[in-house]
Amino acid sequence: MGCGSSKTAQVVVTKEAEEGGAGEKVAPPLTEEQIQERVVAIDKPRDFRMKSVPLTVRYAYVSQRGYYPDELNKNNQDAFCIAENVCGEEETILFGVFDGHGSTGDKCSAFVRDTVLETLEHKIREHKGDFETAYKQTFIDINERLHANVRARAHPPRNACAARAGGGAGGLSLIHI
Repeated sequence: MGCGSSKTAQVVVTKEAEEGGAGEKVAPPLTEEQIQERVVAIDKPRDFRMKSVPLTVRYAYVSQRGYYPDELNKNNQDAFCIAENVCGEEETILFGVFDGHGSTGDKCSAFVRDTVLETLEHKIREHKGDFETAYKQTFIDINERLHANVRARAHPPRNACAARAGGGAGGLSLIHI
């Protein structure tokens, strides 16, 4: 990730300069408005209360697209999801963070974000009573579909992290791939 709040101009050595050609270009620092355009954030923390146990999960999120002086309009390659009441279970919340890399990193992380909840709910129904298997199979299935997707095949997310709280005896489940 690049720095989105630089205070001084960034000197970028161009490909031509590396190959012995023309010099450098200077990318100016971002304005406050440009920095804010790169940020996705929740307006205030939210609470998710669980009734069967004395637990309240308070959460917030912020994601900032990196600063790449040689590619100022590069898409954010990170994606996330938050889903409450997974499979209709009132005390279940899912958090997912997906970190894409490479030229199609944004497409890969968005694919995982857009498919993880539906896939998880399908796998939970498929593996009745065995959440751990359903959870693992969710990411195996998504990974296989991601590799089959030509647009995203080049660089699947190198890091995916999801956490699930609740679900009765299920407690807290974490996965990092």
